[in-house]
Amino acid sequence: VKDLTGNDVAIIAEEFSLHELAVEDSVTLRQRPKLETFPDHVFVVLHQLNEEGGQLEPAQLSLFVGDHYVLILHGGATRTLEEARRRWKEGSDEDTEPAWLLYTILDTVVDEYQGIADDLEQEIEDLEELTLESLDMPARTRAALVNDGSMQRRLYAAKQRISRLRRYGQPAERLVQELFSEERNTPVDPKLAPRFADVKDH
Repeated sequence: VKDLTGNDVAIIAEEFSLHELAVEDSVTLRQRPKLETFPDHVFVVLHQLNEEGGQLEPAQLSLFVGDHYVLILHGGATRTLEEARRRWKEGSDEDTEPAWLLYTILDTVVDEYQGIADDLEQEIEDLEELTLESLDMPARTRAALVNDGSMQRRLYAAKQRISRLRRYGQPAERLVQELFSEERNTPVDPKLAPRFADVKDH
């Protein structure tokens, strides 16, 4: 459902007995990745990262996971949801339980983070190669390259993307770890533990 009103969200929250603080966080689109457990459901916040103007900007996914449902409120994370939907359709009928859907969303997000990390690695390698090549250039040419500022801008942009990826990637790793905590009342079926562990490794 697109563009839910506050009244729509309130009706959904009442129907599924969602915790009011989690509901408030779900519509506040600058939350950090997190996992919170309540008596009847688990609340998870993740982020799709979009490249905009050379930087990574988050699009929040707020998931309410109960024994028989998954509700998702998001702020423009359609790419992640479309890919997750594609993966769900490829699964079997047994793969529609809430814990499996949670796994699919997590796996999709983490796979995208891996793609971003790979692109950043290539960017750093390109900058290193350019720097080494500049050492063999005449001093005037090298000075012009430095004064042009393009290398500095590329380096700064890469540094900012790395910082943003770390900001959302590292808490996501802790989030997956917490899914297995004995203190947490999470919907993770033990048979899915290897899949969640694989996501954590990635």
